[in-house]
Amino acid sequence: MSFSVAMRKSPSPDAPMSAIVPYGLRMPPDLKGKLEEAARSSGRSLNTEIVARLEQSIQDDDDRGVPDFTALDHDDRLTKLEAAHKALLDRVAAIEARGTTKG
Repeated sequence: MSFSVAMRKSPSPDAPMSAIVPYGLRMPPDLKGKLEEAARSSGRSLNTEIVARLEQSIQDDDDRGVPDFTALDHDDRLTKLEAAHKALLDRVAAIEARGTTKG
């Protein structure tokens, strides 16, 4: 038996509401209350408030240059960091070895 998963293309920002895929979200009651209050204050629905805040968070990340890591990127970066760490440890060991032979 094989299963296939159809990948949905993200709707454009100006897509009609019917093109937006619903997503169930669980959150702590106190957070929901704060979001509901913020939505009332801004004159938005709870959903619109959440979407606006998520979009702002993504924009803030983009503005700060926060990298968008994929799992492969992360593994590659970790491998490079581990290699750099080992090279630094080797240099420290060499410097320490020179210091003990001079004394």
